[in-house]
Amino acid sequence: ISKGHVAWKKLPPPPGASLCGLPGCDSAANGIGQTGDITGQYAGRAILWMPGSPGTYTSKRLAYTDSTRFNRSSGVAVDSFGDAAGTEGTGSINVGVFWPRHGSPVTLPACQNVLVRGGATVEYPYAVLAKGSSSKRTVTVAGKCLVESHTSNQLGVAPCMWHVTINGSLDKISTAVRLDASDGSDAGRAVAINQKGWIAGNQGDATSSPTLWIKRHPYLLNSL
Repeated sequence: ISKGHVAWKKLPPPPGASLCGLPGCDSAANGIGQTGDITGQYAGRAILWMPGSPGTYTSKRLAYTDSTRFNRSSGVAVDSFGDAAGTEGTGSINVGVFWPRHGSPVTLPACQNVLVRGGATVEYPYAVLAKGSSSKRTVTVAGKCLVESHTSNQLGVAPCMWHVTINGSLDKISTAVRLDASDGSDAGRAVAINQKGWIAGNQGDATSSPTLWIKRHPYLLNSL
């Protein structure tokens, strides 16, 4: 969409991909970056579409962190440098993934070293923000992660974020940092982040409250 004009073009499949004989081949575009990179999935596999000459795109599959363990993946969000975040899994196992523009992907670490029998996790990214240069930058990933309750031994899914450092290639990634909950709940998710680093999402166990986090501090939008 540009200056009131709307045009559309089908995004190409990755090189060597079969069209599967199905419309769209079970594909989806889920996130777009400021420079026009688009991430999603094609035939159950995470993909990155990259703009070329005006009106054209090329595409590539995003690698698994472990191709012997996982058989499906999907890109969810992409930043201004082409770093993507999404999920991969198989059966009941689902893990969050960060794909740097250059280098190998890594799984998003769990919060507080929370472990679940059977290996199932729920780390899930929704948004990414990159600051810096193409060779040296920091990336914030916002999403949800499995946490241990503040008041019991039960597990919940709470809003959280990860910090990634890129120095040429991926340098390090933090464990999940839990976003503070004003109501003490163990539920919610962070779904969007802006250029200031403000994060929007929701929190709440019994009911869901729209929330804005600034430097991890929560503000309930309905009360502002």
